[in-house]
Amino acid sequence: MTQDRFICLAGKNNIAVNVLRYLLQNRNMDYKIGIVCNRTETGIDGWQKSFRKYAKTMGIPEYSLEEMYEMENLVFISLEFDQIVKPECFRSARLYNIHFSLLPAYKGMYTAAIPLINGEKKTGVTFHCIDAGIDTGDIIKQKEFSIEASYTVRDVYK
Repeated sequence: MTQDRFICLAGKNNIAVNVLRYLLQNRNMDYKIGIVCNRTETGIDGWQKSFRKYAKTMGIPEYSLEEMYEMENLVFISLEFDQIVKPECFRSARLYNIHFSLLPAYKGMYTAAIPLINGEKKTGVTFHCIDAGIDTGDIIKQKEFSIEASYTVRDVYK
């Protein structure tokens, strides 16, 4: 693939759409943008926006995960991506994830439900490096927020 600097967003839903929108609004012509969609992406808006539909509307090309393995100047950002990212498959080491908990707590899935079940008073979002583990990479930044008594799983997720 091309040796240009490349940003790949991999994932689904409003979070992926919002990050893509941000990149497009603040675009620096020194990089190209592409996406990898989740396997269940239908291209149809539901209660959340379709990442595939938005990217297509904006003229952003879609790739497979395997195509991203070959990119050398890649920044890869996982946004609710449905596949385990294996760093050893990539030529690039700039692999990142946005995870919906205050890591190291609540690795993996169901990060909006489990804090409610456990009666947590706070949760948050973590931006971290992807390593060989599941949500175990070095933490770059976290944002914490309170869980109100009236919150549902959807409230925590949003």
